[in-house]
Amino acid sequence: MSNIEKGTVTKATKEEIIDLGIASLPQVSKDNTDRNRTSPFAFTGNKFEFRAVGSSQNIASPALAINTMVAESLDELAQKISARGTKNINQAVFDVLRSEIKSIKPILFNGDNYTREWEVEAKKRGLPNEKTTPSALKALITDKALKLFEKYEVLSNVELKSRYLIHVERYIKDLEIEVNCLNNICMTQVIPASVAYQKKLAKAIIDTKEVLGSSAIVSSQKDHLKKILELINNIYATNKDIQKKVEDASAIHDEPKKAEFLGSKVKPKMDELREYVDALENIVDDETWPLPKFWEMLFIS
Repeated sequence: MSNIEKGTVTKATKEEIIDLGIASLPQVSKDNTDRNRTSPFAFTGNKFEFRAVGSSQNIASPALAINTMVAESLDELAQKISARGTKNINQAVFDVLRSEIKSIKPILFNGDNYTREWEVEAKKRGLPNEKTTPSALKALITDKALKLFEKYEVLSNVELKSRYLIHVERYIKDLEIEVNCLNNICMTQVIPASVAYQKKLAKAIIDTKEVLGSSAIVSSQKDHLKKILELINNIYATNKDIQKKVEDASAIHDEPKKAEFLGSKVKPKMDELREYVDALENIVDDETWPLPKFWEMLFIS
C-alpha cells in the first residue's frame, strides 16, 4: 500500500503471489501478516478467517450494510476513474488508488488496537468509538446513512428508521431480561452459597480459637473472612442499585432515551456486579459454589 502511495514498484517473489487458478482473475500478492482484524473476509496467507455475527443475530442486516457500503465505494471509484478520461486504464486506476490511500490513512494502524493508547490516537484522528449499543445504533439514522441506503434503493428512510426503533426496542427487552436473570442468580444461588461458605469459615476460626487459643488465629484468616463479607455486601448493594435504576428507566417512555439510560447507567453496574461475583467464585470452595466455574467449563469435558 505504501508503494502505491509513493508510486514505487517492487517485485514480488513467486511465494508472495496467490494463484487462484482462474484465468479471468488477476494475480494478487499475499498478505505477509498473520492477522487482519478489520476485514470481514480476511485472507491471512493460508486461510480465510470466518467473521460471524452473534448467535442471536440475523446475518442479513450486517451483510446488507457491508454490501451497500462496498457498492458505494466501487461506484465512487468507478466515477473517479472514468473522470480521468484517459485511454490508459491501468494508469488511471493507479492514480485514483494513490489519491484514495492518502485520504483513508487515518484508519490505518499497525499497532495493538486493543490498547488505551489506540483509543486516544483514534480520537485524535477523528474516528468514532461508540461504547454502548444505543449510541452505536444512532449511526443507522444519520443523514449520511439515510441518503446512502435510499440512493441505492436498499432501504427507504422510513424503513431504516423503523429498523432503528426495532433494534432499540430489542436492546431494551434483552437488557431487562438479563437484569432479571442476574438478580435471580445472585439472590438464589451466589449469595446463599457465599453466606454458607462465610458461615463455614467463621465457624472454623471460632473452633480453632477455642482449641488453640487466640494466638492461633492469624490475621490472614480474618482478612479472608472480611473479604468474603465485603464482596457479599457489595453484591447486595450493587444489585439493589441496579433494580432501582431499572425501575427509574421504566418511567421513561421515549425508547431511544430509555435505551441510552439503560446502556449508560444500568449496564456499567451490571459489569461491576459481575466483577464481585467473579471474585467470590475464586474464593468460595468448589463444592459450595452452585454454578460451573470458568476453569471447569474450559478444562473439564
